Amino acid sequence: MWVKDIRDDMSNVVTTLDNVDLYAKWTCGINCTKQDKITKIPIGKELNVLRIRYGKDFMAIKVEYQQDKGWLIYDGRQLEIGKSTT
Repeated sequence: MWVKDIRDDMSNVVTTLDNVDLYAKWTCGINCTKQDKITKIPIGKELNVLRIRYGKDFMAIKVEYQQDKGWLIYDGRQLEIGKSTT
């Protein structure tokens, strides 16, 4: 069941609709700070989803951008998530 959950997560892609921050951990959720930030991902990037986690009031999406792996905090205005076509 755990393997299926990961496979389902990995069948998604996320597209940045704005410049978004990539965070080192997902547990900071909507309260992530500059200290948690790894880098900024520019608008228009399509990234494969590695994992999805859910907090109390948020969804976190693990992606790899360039050499960095980290977490995006889902915001419908900054990110769009959908199924991969490949």
